[in-house]
Amino acid sequence: METCYNAHGIRFNHPADWEIDSTDDGPRTIVSATDPTGAAFLFVTLDADRHAPDELVDEVLRTLREEYPTLDAYPVLETLGGVPAVGQDFEFFYLDLISSGFVRAFRTARRSILVYGQWSDPDDGSDYAALFDAIRHSLSESDAPPRSPGRRGPGSSARS
Repeated sequence: METCYNAHGIRFNHPADWEIDSTDDGPRTIVSATDPTGAAFLFVTLDADRHAPDELVDEVLRTLREEYPTLDAYPVLETLGGVPAVGQDFEFFYLDLISSGFVRAFRTARRSILVYGQWSDPDDGSDYAALFDAIRHSLSESDAPPRSPGRRGPGSSARS
């Protein structure tokens, strides 16, 4: 069973038994979601300063590579919350376990959003990759201004 997190201007679906917490750190708010077994976790960072998404992803990868020098990372582009996102999927070995994860970031009119998930390969056959894919694709801004169908972006023109 899943439930919906809806606070701090974002919403996303997650398993109902996951523990949710949030921390405000100046212009950044971090929402964490943790699997009760401790095998998987998610961080959604809301950056009111609207840093460039590629800079946010690079910051995470630098930190991961310092901790896990054998980290393998692969670039990914996808759409989250209706907005193009940059990111990386990654894998590394730690304590004889394969750990996998992803980092994605995108910028909206209100904030930059970084989504980070990590899990260890489970023995019980759980498919964390599919679960995190569903969580990522359920993410949206809950405080975004509504878009009208006829509204055009800056610099566009309507032709009759």
